[in-house]
Amino acid sequence: DDLGAYFMFADEKRPEVVEANPGEAVGTIAKKIGELWSKLSPEEKGNFQSKAKEEKERVALETEALREAGLLIEDSTAGSGGAQGGFVLPVARVRKIVKLDPEVKGLSKEGIQLITKASELFVAALGTSSVQVATLQNRRKIVPDDILQVCETKPNFMFLQEDVRNLIDEQKEEHKSKEKAKEEAKSKANSEANSGVKPLTSFFAPSSATSNAAD
Repeated sequence: DDLGAYFMFADEKRPEVVEANPGEAVGTIAKKIGELWSKLSPEEKGNFQSKAKEEKERVALETEALREAGLLIEDSTAGSGGAQGGFVLPVARVRKIVKLDPEVKGLSKEGIQLITKASELFVAALGTSSVQVATLQNRRKIVPDDILQVCETKPNFMFLQEDVRNLIDEQKEEHKSKEKAKEEAKSKANSEANSGVKPLTSFFAPSSATSNAAD
């Protein structure tokens, strides 16, 4: 499986290429990985082809096990018309995202429709696989680690695992920062409130005016 072999090679080489080319666009990184792949000898490509074959067989066994257990969720989007115009994702928004890539100079109507439909099918497949992972762990709710597990174990999604892992780490750090800010704000509020509170006995202590009158 040349495609699976390439994805496994790309997944292995991508961090190295990204580090050597900081700030480069996704398309540029993919192009450089493709150049590295084309320079491999038949023997080197054969090693990745063997790995891809083993991975494909493992996924096939897992899929069959899920089907036999009644846990396989079939894709119900195939052949459906979807939302208006046959798309679920907003085509205009997809066009804007695609144009963020400086390498994209022009985009036909047919081209953006193809990208939109391919994105929908890809997201549906990723979601289905993530649901399967959650189901195997007796959960009805998908968590980020489910998506990461899919990207780490299934060849078609492996090119995403580094990005998904980084996104999860960023979300965790953001959550920690928000929790820390909440605790600091709560502590500050309590401190300000306590600074103006008098002890209960102070209300029963005689004032200086009262003491002078008694004298």
